[in-house]
Amino acid sequence: MNTDYLRVFIFLILFTTTSFGGPFFLKTALKTKFVDNNGVVFFFGDTGISKSGLFKTNGTREGTVLIKDNFSKAITYIGDMIVLNGLLYFIQINSYQQMELWESDGTESGTILIKNLEGFSMPEEIINVNGTIFFGSTDYEGFYELWKSNGTSEGTVIVKNIVPGDGSYPEDLTAFGDLLFFTAFDEYGRREIWKSDGSEEGTTVIKAISLENSKATNLCKVNNLVYFSATDGTLGQELWKTDGTSEGTVLVKDIYPGSFDSYPNNLTNVNGTLFFTAINDANGYELWKSDGTSNGTVLVKDIYPTASVSYQPQYLTNVNGTLFFYASNDVNGSELWKSDGTKAGTVMVKDINPTNSSIVSNTVNINGILYFSATNGSEGNELWKSDGTKDGTVMVANLNPNGNSYPAFITLSESGILYFYATDGTNQGLWVDSAECSERLWSDLNLDCKVDFKDFAVMASEWMECTKSSCN
Repeated sequence: MNTDYLRVFIFLILFTTTSFGGPFFLKTALKTKFVDNNGVVFFFGDTGISKSGLFKTNGTREGTVLIKDNFSKAITYIGDMIVLNGLLYFIQINSYQQMELWESDGTESGTILIKNLEGFSMPEEIINVNGTIFFGSTDYEGFYELWKSNGTSEGTVIVKNIVPGDGSYPEDLTAFGDLLFFTAFDEYGRREIWKSDGSEEGTTVIKAISLENSKATNLCKVNNLVYFSATDGTLGQELWKTDGTSEGTVLVKDIYPGSFDSYPNNLTNVNGTLFFTAINDANGYELWKSDGTSNGTVLVKDIYPTASVSYQPQYLTNVNGTLFFYASNDVNGSELWKSDGTKAGTVMVKDINPTNSSIVSNTVNINGILYFSATNGSEGNELWKSDGTKDGTVMVANLNPNGNSYPAFITLSESGILYFYATDGTNQGLWVDSAECSERLWSDLNLDCKVDFKDFAVMASEWMECTKSSCN
């Protein structure tokens, strides 16, 4: 039988081709972000020992290698990851519930602990502002404040102890030129909008909007302004904007008049126009847009005409100037929509699940195509893509015919390879879809889009294992 196996392999190399396009499973991985660095993707995978090693991959099996798994202490949680100046920075919680900032150049020796921050709260955001990393962290006393790092232990420090003995809990970190904008509590317990140049004296509240609590949140930069949601204590939670000065921090529009809240949410920059969702008594939750003026802040379309049962549009995503989002009307349930900012140009892309809602999520723009997860009712939650047309909205692959694959963390590398997290019911972790491999030989055993002696080595290894176990 071993001889027959070899003959079949040689035959496949020489004579047989078949379509082998579509995603394939690459490596068991943790459900965390995948980060591209010049065509190489970093991720945390299962090592079988520590269960949480740092890996890198070029999209092939032979190019997927472990960088480091012998961290100073076992990893229990992985936070956000970013690339800055060709280096990967990430935060993790170790087995002692201490937060650590790490750096990696893609080698084991170059993967180093920058600083043990000793705190235990995991920051949701790490952001690069003009070469400085900003994030929120607790110190050894457990108070959550704004920190910064230049990639060294000495340069990883608290920016300002805004609320001594309690913590300001910075959120909504947003780059604005050379400044960081964020929201934080002040010493009076009011969440306001702040700015920082990285120095203690340069970290100040932009404006105390309310004498009680402005509840500032949902920052979004559009052109030379930052939009956000806040209340002045008289009007409800409404849309505001700031240019970074107290005088330039003003209400854009009272969408739900009086003390009622319109709750501006999902703020999204679409080529210089702000799109967001809001509620009022006439329309319920709907899609809005703003040019920064009161008159230019308008309802785009009343998608669900019955205000009392409307559903908030979700997953607003800019795809080369077209807004895609997930919304519900009174006919089709919740489906994929798109908008050019006009009423007539705000339409359902496709009724993906004719019998129910398609549960669209994890939307991302990949070279002008929207990738997302959804279900059509007959298959589970799978990977889809859309060019904005009905015919061009299709399932990429049914990875789990017996259930849901739940694709997430969809990422395109600079080398043009699509990575995402999913499961086929057996394999759970990192999957790859490369256009270069849309036609693959059966004998491409190492899945590198080529058939060569490296594939023969894989076959020989399997042949030897088979011989050792006396299989036939």
